[in-house]
Amino acid sequence: MIALSQIIEDDKENCLPPIISNNPHEKVEPENVHINFDELHLLLHKRNKTDKSKHVLIKDTIQPVPKYPIALIWFPDTLSLLIDKTPVNEKLTLINGCERLIYIHCCGLWNDEIRLGAHWRCYPKTRFLIAPGLRKELYVSAEPKETCPISEARVALQLAAAYKRDHVIAYFMVPMQVQFKNYVNPQSEEHSTEKLSNCSSRRIFVSL
Repeated sequence: MIALSQIIEDDKENCLPPIISNNPHEKVEPENVHINFDELHLLLHKRNKTDKSKHVLIKDTIQPVPKYPIALIWFPDTLSLLIDKTPVNEKLTLINGCERLIYIHCCGLWNDEIRLGAHWRCYPKTRFLIAPGLRKELYVSAEPKETCPISEARVALQLAAAYKRDHVIAYFMVPMQVQFKNYVNPQSEEHSTEKLSNCSSRRIFVSL
């Protein structure tokens, strides 16, 4: 066992210094600091130039290219539909132009303007598989409404494509041109309704 007197003597011998200095260097006064701002400006300008050139080189050289690009062919190139009183069905043929199996999913119509004159459906609604070099038909049907406030519209049919067990990696837009024979000018309708209301009010006044 160590005696208590020995521990006290050891503590006296190993005592800490009276002053602890975090920075042993001498303090530098502001008057002794000399800064050349011209040199600093030149250095910063050079650094900015090198950084910009690096960014430009990276943008020019790095271009992501898919390992297996998707190629999809369709015809007709533009779907042309004439909406009259009877329902319309239009067929779009899709051909797989790549070397692997692809899934196609119809995402519907881009721009809902054409829904003012008809009810639209695209089928098959679920995704379907196309083998390399083979074709598949996609159908677009329209059921016309009684009247339409627009005479024509240009929209697109959206298609999403992907390889088997992969996420969607390509989008295609098939242009569509639609003409509405059931077009009625809204201003003429308002004018006719005003005439009818005036006539009805006159008849009521006369009967009274």
